[in-house]
Amino acid sequence: GDSFTTPLVVEPDETGLLAALGLNAFFQGTDSRTIAVDNNLVRDQGRLASGHSGESADTTNLLRFVAGKQATPLPGNLGFAAFLDDTLADIGFSLQSNSALSDSLGSLKTSIVSERQAYSGVDVNEELICMQQFQKSFEAAVRIVQTNDEMLQELFTILG
Repeated sequence: GDSFTTPLVVEPDETGLLAALGLNAFFQGTDSRTIAVDNNLVRDQGRLASGHSGESADTTNLLRFVAGKQATPLPGNLGFAAFLDDTLADIGFSLQSNSALSDSLGSLKTSIVSERQAYSGVDVNEELICMQQFQKSFEAAVRIVQTNDEMLQELFTILG
C-alpha cells in the first residue's frame, strides 16, 4: 500500500548554470537516447570519490562536505543556512513593510480623491436651483428700484 510520487522536469537547467558551477554535472545529454555519464567524471573519478586516498573506508571528502555546511564563509560569520535564513527574513520583512506602506498609500489616495470630489464635484440640478433663486431675488430687487424711481418721479411732479 506504500506509494510515492516525484515531479518530472523536462529541462531543469535550461540556462546551463548548474553545469557551469559544477553542480549536477554527473550526467550529460538531453533525453533517454543521449544520456550518458559526464566525460569529466569518467576521466577523473576523484570528483565523485568520498575520500582522497581511494580506500573504501576513506570518507575525508564527505567530512569536508559536512564541515562546509558548518563553515562561516559569508558576511557576518554566517554559514550558508544561516545566511539563507537571514536573507529570507529580510526579504519577508521588506515585503511586509512594503505591503503595509502600499495599503496606507491606497487609503490616503482614497481620502484625497473623496476630498477633491467634495470640493470640485458639482451637482447641475443644485446649481440650477441656486441660479433660479438668485434670478428671482434680482427681479425682486429690480422691481423695488423701479417702484422707488416711480415714487420719486411722482413726488417730484407733485412738488414741482
